Amino acid sequence: MSEINLIELIGDDIMKTDGTRKLTIKGETKNYPVYRIPLKYLYYNDQNGRIATHISKYIDEHGSFNFEDLEAYNNIVHDFIVNSNKQALISLKKRKSKY
Repeated sequence: MSEINLIELIGDDIMKTDGTRKLTIKGETKNYPVYRIPLKYLYYNDQNGRIATHISKYIDEHGSFNFEDLEAYNNIVHDFIVNSNKQALISLKKRKSKY
């Protein structure tokens, strides 16, 4: 995937919110600012084991995987997630709708 420097987009497409979230990174826990980022800049984490396995399987079946086309990449991974366990996704949506 082509690299985008999100920090350079702060103020244009990316906006800092008033919120913070407590995260632990490299063993250090602290509050970090929350930013509103348009979906066009986000992609599924290919370091996730299930996603990495699906990408490998996809390459075996189709011969290649275009990591540069972010929309196509996200669509392929999204379809995998939706179809891999539809009942779990339905349950998650029901839990989230309660909030």
